[in-house]
Amino acid sequence: MLDKFRDIVTSGVALDTLKEALSPGAAIEKAHELLRDFNETLPTLKALGLSVTDMSFRMGIPPEIAASLVGSIETLDGAALKGVRDKHKDNQVVTLMLEALILASSFKSQLHGLGFAGIRMDVRLGLLPSVQISLLTQAASSQSILAA
Repeated sequence: MLDKFRDIVTSGVALDTLKEALSPGAAIEKAHELLRDFNETLPTLKALGLSVTDMSFRMGIPPEIAASLVGSIETLDGAALKGVRDKHKDNQVVTLMLEALILASSFKSQLHGLGFAGIRMDVRLGLLPSVQISLLTQAASSQSILAA
């Protein structure tokens, strides 16, 4: 088994494919692809009451695009989020973000009782996309929404 793996890794075809994938041109093209994917999600996210507060790009191998979005916990409607998710099931980026929002919406009543009024969603698009939801107090939520 290890011999087969070694043969694949050391073959000229595998090395050529790896070199091509790691080339600066491929990284730039991937960054453009990630940006297109993110831009396609923006109308959906804005319709859900989220605003982009900042965005950053990391050029490297692999490239990465990161964005932070803020919104109110009150606007999170689990049923509506699930409907939007089902409409966009072919878009993995949108599905990932909506799953995180659906989870946050399921805790909405408990979160409000603890003094949390807003959410910040940090999205990283790259080789391994990720979404992180942060809960914001009333004061932090007001500042973040004003900044947007």
